[in-house]
Amino acid sequence: RIMKGITKILIVAGSLVGVGLLISIIGILILSIKPKKAMQIKNNMEDMEYTAKHTDTLETIIVSVAPENIEILPYDGKDIVIQYRDDKDNSMYEIKDSKSTLKFKRNDFELSVNAFSVFDITKLFSMDDIMNDEDLTVKVYIPKDKAFEYQVNSVSGKIRMQDVKANDDLIISTTSGEVEIVGVSTNESADISTVSGDIEITDVVAGHDVNVSTTSGYVTNNNVSANDEIGIGTVSGNITSDTLNANTLSASTTSGEVRVNTLILEKDAEISTISGEVEIGIGESCDDYSVEISTVSGNINSEKGKDRKANKEISVSTTSADVTVTFSE
Repeated sequence: RIMKGITKILIVAGSLVGVGLLISIIGILILSIKPKKAMQIKNNMEDMEYTAKHTDTLETIIVSVAPENIEILPYDGKDIVIQYRDDKDNSMYEIKDSKSTLKFKRNDFELSVNAFSVFDITKLFSMDDIMNDEDLTVKVYIPKDKAFEYQVNSVSGKIRMQDVKANDDLIISTTSGEVEIVGVSTNESADISTVSGDIEITDVVAGHDVNVSTTSGYVTNNNVSANDEIGIGTVSGNITSDTLNANTLSASTTSGEVRVNTLILEKDAEISTISGEVEIGIGESCDDYSVEISTVSGNINSEKGKDRKANKEISVSTTSADVTVTFSE
């Protein structure tokens, strides 16, 4: 029995040693490949440009990449143009160009190490080993007189959209990166989100809703209008707005301040925070508003509009912070 037990122990130990050696060999192979592969790709990088074939009939533009930055900008040309850098021998991107949809996306590709397939080459080495910030930017140029539906996504890059029009929904998202939207209008709704990054939107107009959300980041809004609702949410970050004009407003943060300099509403606003001050400036007369404020351990600085029924209602709640609501008249 003792010999059998020793034999089992030796078998297990031998197996563990074998697994350890195998892992070490794989590690050595990966480390030896990393600089060579990075240099090979970097040397193969070239400036590329793609011109859309169906700009006149196009309805939707989809850009989905990782980890590149994305810029969508207007220009005086007549066709959509995409500029990017790519491996001339083995393209990292896929372009689908139909009469209704233009799709530019990052390819899924694999690197084989002997009998082992390692998916997502970016796990083997940082993209910084291959490309600098300029290399990591995909630029999409839009004719100034054209409007499309946009679906734009980057996993870990910054997204910037400026002075373009959308005739349908505008969907912008990044996992770990900043978002900057300036001078953009849409006939439908705008949905802008990031998991970890700041969002700044300026001079944005939506036919329906504007929804802005981030888990960990600051949200800054300047001159944003929506025919229906403006919804702003962050878990850990401040919400700062200059001028908001909407049918209704919903703003919430768990750990952060909410500040709106000028708010103009058709109906109601609901604002909440757990641990952050709230300062709201209403750009209209207090006669049109009723104000309801609740806080557990904070000061309330608003006398106008309290305990009164009116056409429009401001509801503010916070657990441990001060609340200030002011009116222009």
